[in-house]
Amino acid sequence: MTSLAIYEPNPATEFQPILPLYQAIDGHHAGITPHEGFRLFNALTQLLAEYHDARSEIDSLHLVVMGKRHSQAFRYFTDGCNNSIGTTLAVDCLFDLQRATCALDESFWQKVLDLTGVRNFMPTARKDEWYNTLRQWRKASPDRLAALRPVAFTEENVLATAKSLTTEKKDYFAEMVEGVFKKLSVFHKTNKAQGFSPKMVITNCLPCRDYKRGYDNMDYLSDLRKIIGLMQGRPGAEIVNKWALEQSLSSNVGEWISVDGGALTCKGFLNGNVHIQVSETVCDDLNTVLAYRMPGLIPQFKERGKTNKAPRNTQYTGDLIDYRIAFPTCTELAEMARNNQHSAKQYGAAPFTIVMPRPYQYTDLVKKELDSIFRILGAVEVKPEVYEFEFWPMDAFKAIAISGTLPDQKTHQFYPTTGDLQKAAMDECDPREGDTLLEPSIGFGALLRNLPEGVKVIGVEANNVAAMCSRLRWDTHQQDFLSTTVTQLGLFERVLMNPPYSDNRWKLHLQHAQQFVKSEGRIVVILPGSATDESIQALIDRECDVHQVGQYENAFEGTGVQVRLFTIDFH
Repeated sequence: MTSLAIYEPNPATEFQPILPLYQAIDGHHAGITPHEGFRLFNALTQLLAEYHDARSEIDSLHLVVMGKRHSQAFRYFTDGCNNSIGTTLAVDCLFDLQRATCALDESFWQKVLDLTGVRNFMPTARKDEWYNTLRQWRKASPDRLAALRPVAFTEENVLATAKSLTTEKKDYFAEMVEGVFKKLSVFHKTNKAQGFSPKMVITNCLPCRDYKRGYDNMDYLSDLRKIIGLMQGRPGAEIVNKWALEQSLSSNVGEWISVDGGALTCKGFLNGNVHIQVSETVCDDLNTVLAYRMPGLIPQFKERGKTNKAPRNTQYTGDLIDYRIAFPTCTELAEMARNNQHSAKQYGAAPFTIVMPRPYQYTDLVKKELDSIFRILGAVEVKPEVYEFEFWPMDAFKAIAISGTLPDQKTHQFYPTTGDLQKAAMDECDPREGDTLLEPSIGFGALLRNLPEGVKVIGVEANNVAAMCSRLRWDTHQQDFLSTTVTQLGLFERVLMNPPYSDNRWKLHLQHAQQFVKSEGRIVVILPGSATDESIQALIDRECDVHQVGQYENAFEGTGVQVRLFTIDFH
């Protein structure tokens, strides 16, 4: 028998950008290349073979039970259960061949929709129509079953339906784009009647202050996120969690929030409106699709002039780049935050135990990224897929889910300090109750693990999402450390730092950090293996004693970097 494999979409093939469908000169372009067509045909052929195997098993089981009339013996088994399932499990009902075949057909038609990849592009109304048509037989009486059963799962029907779905892919997606456009507010001048603009407003997205209006338009903001993600070919963009963004917009009224790796920025207001900004490139792409639904009505684009000003929602900060998290990972993080928002565990004492969720798609990708995120937040894996956190991490999960990014390791030099090196650094720092401590590159706070109680921490972090997460536990400033001043941050008894190493940035950070240390204070710093007592002494223009207290090989996961741990005591 052919093995019934679970269909796992391949990000490299299933989620290519959809824009070429609308940019093609040939109006008959069906959106499927010959290579993709052969791949889909082979997948459908295998699916038909799996269907026939499953149908054969159903027929065989029906023949064994009903052919030998075991109904009388089966009735005694159900009667002995001492509950109400006796009637439900009557053998004539349980082994109804027609209804079992309907269930089989329904299941395999859903697999056809997944194989074609069209489900990702269907508007909500279209998906509901497909789903309801397949399931209407479930409530049908015996005399109506034949009329309401799913279409027979035959080779002719399967290939014809797959071809039709693939051809209509761009129609479905364009319907979704048009639906968002029609929900833009007609009362705000930033919305243009002739198409999308980089600044947009959708009303009734959030609960308003007087609770007199509905706020069901949040679904259209989710559709916009989904549209942009699919246009960019990002895997998993077909499923967008709206809860986390709705909560954040409601809690941070009047503040711009970067969403989905900078794909768009949003600002919520007390009246329930949400203002949205996208780049001009995204705006043009939206209008390209909209023109397919409204031919002759969308003005032809003119080539935009060059500008030195970066768009508001760029994901670059100077030479710092953010790594975009996959949409399914963001969805899992948001779902964990939502499911635990009222959990009593958050009021208990640390450590807090979190179990890796069981994602139903993109399993390997999601688990890999979730594991990295948990460890970045300072979690320790105590058992397979069981993690312990020093703090309740759900707000951090929500912030990461909305942002959709993490600091890029190379440009941010983002390598969390863990293990023996972190423990040694904290031991050498030795902060006492009442001390003030500065962490100039705080990240997600990995270096501060096992920090004694009563120590006031000030952190500095350039990355937005890392700063948001650290701010949940400590006073964190989002900016480049080299731009901070003593007037802004103050003086400290201790400075604990692991500065970026590339381009000798560690020298600039160490020189800048010395001004924040009080007399009799101490800097504990992790530096590259090339650093020496003499080279550090040459950077410091205050009286101090420099000591190397340790050397570590392969200090950061995934690297072969050798580092040294130094203490700098000021007089």
